[in-house]
Amino acid sequence: MRQPARGGRSCAGALALVAPLTGCTAFIPQGCTAIGADSGVTVTLAGNGWIGPLTIEVCVAENCSSSPAITRTAEPVIVRNTGLTSTKPTEVVITVRGQGGSLLAPAMRSTVRPTELQPNGPQCEPTVWVAAATVSRPT
Repeated sequence: MRQPARGGRSCAGALALVAPLTGCTAFIPQGCTAIGADSGVTVTLAGNGWIGPLTIEVCVAENCSSSPAITRTAEPVIVRNTGLTSTKPTEVVITVRGQGGSLLAPAMRSTVRPTELQPNGPQCEPTVWVAAATVSRPT
């Protein structure tokens, strides 16, 4: 049976301390965290008269996704959408429907400028793109 080194420290622990001093990086973890994230659009509803529950749909090209929302005016709702894949300006179409599917505002077209995020650090997965848009309800 292998005995621990003096003082109860293991040889692996000593190696972890020595590796940075010797320039050896094979044993040093990259330092990525494990935060999850998804690409998507944060939609803010402006104006009065938004009565929930609502469904907010975001389409990027042919990629459409929706999110249920029980919201008040000016509270952002995140709608995940994998159609955002870069920081280039991208057209989105946002539709807001009320209970039973009734259209609460005309479909809104907007060009968004996604921001690239790497929540776990540089060179760590995932890489996601997020954007924001505001939908106003006609009065």
